Order: sequence, then structure tokens, then C-alpha cells
Amino acid sequence: MKKELLILIFGLFFTMTGISQSCDITFDPISADYVAGETYSVILCFKDYTSGIPAYEKATWTDYYVNFTAAGTTATWEALGTGNTFDDSYCIKVTFVAGPVNSIKIGATATGNVNGCAQTESNTYNTVPIELSSFDVQQKNDEVQLNWTTLSEMNFDFFTVEMSLNGKDFESVTDVKGAGESRDRQDYNFTMPLNEKLKKFPFLYFRLKQTDLDGSFTYSDVMTLTTKTDNLFDFGINNAYYNNSSIHLEVTSFVSESLDVKIISMNGQTLYNKETQVYTGLNSIDLPLKTSYSGICIVQLKNNSKVITKKVFVN
Repeated sequence: MKKELLILIFGLFFTMTGISQSCDITFDPISADYVAGETYSVILCFKDYTSGIPAYEKATWTDYYVNFTAAGTTATWEALGTGNTFDDSYCIKVTFVAGPVNSIKIGATATGNVNGCAQTESNTYNTVPIELSSFDVQQKNDEVQLNWTTLSEMNFDFFTVEMSLNGKDFESVTDVKGAGESRDRQDYNFTMPLNEKLKKFPFLYFRLKQTDLDGSFTYSDVMTLTTKTDNLFDFGINNAYYNNSSIHLEVTSFVSESLDVKIISMNGQTLYNKETQVYTGLNSIDLPLKTSYSGICIVQLKNNSKVITKKVFVN
């Protein structure tokens, strides 16, 4: 009696709230950004609502598809569960290599084996326009050589090589035309002179701006180049300033290591003293000042072989 009452209550609820759909196909994941050339899986499951309570039901699966896979590949479908088939399965799974298109549509038709409810559903997933697989910056003699590789490109227009002297403010160096549409590996390179002015900076920073045909763009990771060859330049302070009761540091390091960090007032008082971990690349570090001190102070960074300092005005 209680079971029949619950079914009746749920049935009334679905009727009153206007939910008339008696079955459905769910997708897992429901949304995602896929990179062309990479392998992904999506699970489709059938749910029946005819009893008023949404429940998984075994179904007969037909007309299942992925509308675009990478060249030379096909989607692989399987019915989930031991002994299950496409005529008797709660869920099915598709595995595929994403192709370079704007979006990928996955769909199927399922007919419930108990109540005969039939449903056709599809779901659309975004694809990433460009897959940048590598980006490398090296110094050779008096030149900087940049090399990068894409595994696929879709609706892509051009790269912009950008450089920075402080790791924060970037300027355009040159544009490099992309392949536009490609399912194959594309290798790119650019060489620029390393003049005497640039050699005065121990660190140079490079990134790629990737612009699509519709004008939208993304950035690559920032690559750091040292113009020095001795170990005195294994880390350096790019920038240091006082901000909201803390001193903000931007530190570039060519190794992951712990640094001894001190803040010392002009009269020799230690305002901050703590070991801080830095990682290869550009590090942003905030050093809290629990003091009412104002005036010029010295920020000191130290490892086993090197000590560098930077003056900062605290107000």
C-alpha cells in the first residue's frame, strides 16, 4: 500500500510540475572542451520516468553515432555491464579520438525494454581550436631560437611571438601564419637577434598569442630564457613593491629550490625571515609585514651560492 501511495504521489508531482517526459538519455560528462587528436570517452544512460520516479532501465540502443572523429579513426562503442548487449543495457560507452571541428555531436536512440518508451537524444561538446604540443626557447650564440609544434589546428589564423623583459609586460615581436585547418603535425620556428641591449637583462620571457579566424585568442605558457651561462643567475628578482601590508615579489628561478627570504629595515631590524619555496619559471610571492614600519627596507633572497637584494619603499 505504501509503495502504491508513493508512486501516486510522485506521479501527481510530475503532472503538477508539468514534467511530461517519460524517458530520457543522460550524458556523462554533460559538457567538456575536447582537444583534437586526443582520446575521450562519453557514457550514455537510459532513464525511465513512467512510474513517477526516475530510474535506470535496460534499453535497446540504436542509431548511436559520433559526428566527427580524427582522420583514420572510428568511434568504439560498448554496452556496459557484464553480459549486457546493445539490446539489453542500461548504459553504453563511446571512446573516440576528437577531430578538428568546431564541435562534436554524440547521439543515440534508446527504447526501454520494460515500458517501451523511446527517446532520441544528442549532446554537443566544444573542441579546442589548436593543440600546442611543445614550445621551446633557446639561445644559440647571438640569437634566440623559438620552436613550437601543433598536433592539430582548427579555424586557426596566426601566432604572435611576444617578449617581455620583466615577465609581466609583453610586446609583440612578429606574427607567424598558421596552417588554418590541419589534422597533421605542424612545426614552426622563429629566430631573432640577441643584441647587446637584451644581453643586459639576465632573463627574457616569451609567449605565443594564438589567434583564431574569428579574432578570439589564447596564450601559451610563458617560457623563460637566461642570457647568462654562470650559476650566479640561477634566480633573480624581476619586480618588488609594497602592496596592502605585504611586499610583493616576482622571482624567476631556473631550478626548484628553497630560498632564505629576509626583509631588513634601514636600522638593521629584521621584519621578515622565512624559508620560501620557488619553482622553475616565474614565481609570485607575497611577504606579509606584521609591523607598523614605514620607509625604505631591503628584501634579501639567498641560496647556497648567491645573495641578491632589492630596495622597497614601505608606506
